[in-house]
Amino acid sequence: MVDDHISRRKLLTAVGAVGGVAGCSGVLDDGDAGATGTPSPDSPTDTDPGLTEGEITAVEIAPTEPETGEYVDLSVTVANGHDTSSTGTLRVSVGEDVSEHRVTIPADDTTTRTLTAERWQAGTHEVAVELFGASGPVDAAGTTFDVVPTHDAFVEVSGTEFVIDGEPVYYSGGHSGGNLNSRTSSDEENGFEYEYDDAFEGDHYVADFMRYAAAYDMSVIRVVAAAISWAEDSLVHEAPGEFNEAWFELFDTVVAEAKRNDIRLVISPLSHDMNLAPSPGAYAQWSDTVDKDQNRDAIYDSFYEDEQAKQYYKNFLEKLLTRENHITGIEYREDPTILMLECGNEIEYALYDDRGKSLADWYDEIARYIKSLDENHLVGSGMYGSDARNEFVTDHRSEAIDVCSFHLYPKYPNRRDIAEKPYEEDPVHDMSIEEMSDYVERKIETAHSELGKPVILGEFNVPQFPDIYGWDLELRREFFEAMYDAADRADLNGVHAFALTLNEKCTEEVRITDCRAENGIYPDDELLSLITAYGDTVAAKSDASMTE
Repeated sequence: MVDDHISRRKLLTAVGAVGGVAGCSGVLDDGDAGATGTPSPDSPTDTDPGLTEGEITAVEIAPTEPETGEYVDLSVTVANGHDTSSTGTLRVSVGEDVSEHRVTIPADDTTTRTLTAERWQAGTHEVAVELFGASGPVDAAGTTFDVVPTHDAFVEVSGTEFVIDGEPVYYSGGHSGGNLNSRTSSDEENGFEYEYDDAFEGDHYVADFMRYAAAYDMSVIRVVAAAISWAEDSLVHEAPGEFNEAWFELFDTVVAEAKRNDIRLVISPLSHDMNLAPSPGAYAQWSDTVDKDQNRDAIYDSFYEDEQAKQYYKNFLEKLLTRENHITGIEYREDPTILMLECGNEIEYALYDDRGKSLADWYDEIARYIKSLDENHLVGSGMYGSDARNEFVTDHRSEAIDVCSFHLYPKYPNRRDIAEKPYEEDPVHDMSIEEMSDYVERKIETAHSELGKPVILGEFNVPQFPDIYGWDLELRREFFEAMYDAADRADLNGVHAFALTLNEKCTEEVRITDCRAENGIYPDDELLSLITAYGDTVAAKSDASMTE
């Protein structure tokens, strides 16, 4: 890859011109968006014989110290020494990237041309500007600017706290829910535009999603790095030894846009899918040493002890963690934008009779393997954590697991999980507000006092359709308020509201189940005010910030 990356679409894009003295403005030629090739070293590819006398009077950068991924405005002011309007060509070089731009200067006046650059590499960048006229070079100038890292420190653990540079930090976060995938309606009131044409590309949505999260003070987003629909081809790990590069490039965008918006990521690299890798179900199906005459759940559960199946997952982990992001130029394992890696998302036994039994050996093995590849990042479990699904204490005891995890959906009486076990048989899925608050505080107390580790609530929501579930939306809000209050009282280290989405499928008049996801948190959702308020709460009790 080019070491100094300006833009994924154009090297430098002309965004406008500002006039010089007396209110005069330069005229930009239509379509002059920069050359895509490398110009001749002696003369530009596009010159006008009019300019013979001129001077580059200023080369300015704003902001003066941009962060990685931040757009940089490069303004070049040129003066015309003629008594008539003249046209020349500016050649602008930023590192190895070069572009050319026609510029027309009024008589005895100046014109400022402003270009936009996108820089991902931290450090000093050199800018060289040349002005060409009728007979070749007329003037040259240059400058430098420093790009500072968006996140320059990894998140660490000290006792039961997250720390950055030794200072404790708590966070309010969200969850992508696999929703980084679709065109949506616009939210003009909050400054977002979500209208895309049929040529929609997933990276556009990712950029808007991260701006959406940052606008409501969510400093950490949890994402499942697995087979999800926002990839052009949803397959990630297609077969043993075969990886879908298109998916990885889109996931590079997730990391890059998080960095651009001062957001950190919790990445869960293994889903609980039965069929698509990376997942226990797919890897067990691929293994030559798993008995395929068993039922589907038994095959799924074979993954946890089958060496070949586990190796397939380890191969995926190595591919992900050692990958150099094609946008940022940083390996995943070297990027502080990633807060932690999880062993997997809600990993547990599928067989009904085995649900809730310990997987301590598997969690320990995978956590240690992640740390063997990546010495920088924290490792979490990613588990659901209820007694009916995991042995919370036993499975978190591994010294290689830094962070405990639990998920909570306290009002799901009509749903079933992957083992076809009715949710009402697990009491965490039909709770009163008081029961839920007590449960949250007990989980935090167990993690902090018994295990001595920080803990995150990796997923939380209450369905939003009262006609189906028998309660009104005010009760939904009360559950969220009570959860955030309990989290604050017990010093929960981080919480992720599930699931942020911009994916509006119908108008407000017919806003029912086939239009909106029941756990979706949309740009007009009243829950966003609670999420923002909790962001203020944790900021006040933190001595550091996840955006540092």
